[in-house]
Amino acid sequence: MVGYSSGGFLDAAKQSGRDTIETEVVAIDDVVDQTVGLMKIDVQGGEMDVLLGARKTIANHGIDLIYCEYSGQEGVLEFFFENGYTVFFTEHLLVQRKPDDPIFSWHIVKEKALSSGRSAWTAWPPETMPRDAAGYADFMRSEDRRLMSCQTDLVCVSAGLLPVFSDVMR
Repeated sequence: MVGYSSGGFLDAAKQSGRDTIETEVVAIDDVVDQTVGLMKIDVQGGEMDVLLGARKTIANHGIDLIYCEYSGQEGVLEFFFENGYTVFFTEHLLVQRKPDDPIFSWHIVKEKALSSGRSAWTAWPPETMPRDAAGYADFMRSEDRRLMSCQTDLVCVSAGLLPVFSDVMR
């Protein structure tokens, strides 16, 4: 659900008793006319909308590094691959709907408390996780439905930045 966060609440919405806060939205392509070094996307399900609004910027100027929250949204991985990005994922964040929901063969790193009071776990996925983009997206959506939330952050590196990124990561 676009705009939903299992992690907590926006203070202004919580204090006003409202479920939503309306804000003006503009496409990146409408305001950016140069190379972008870093773009962070954390829009609770609206990732594809952000990427589509940055198509011209990516094609004409480039965005070197995109850090994107991801829980299996349709087309996101394909977009990155089609635009020449190498994609890495970070530890996954798992939030159970019920305390007894099984986490199966996830490799738990640590447990943490969210601002909502729920428990969450950072974890690496099981070895049986699909390795292709469509299979991984299906796996993430399935786990997101089964649990209350399953998400990771994607680190998407442009072809131009990849050699420098690889050297730094060694």
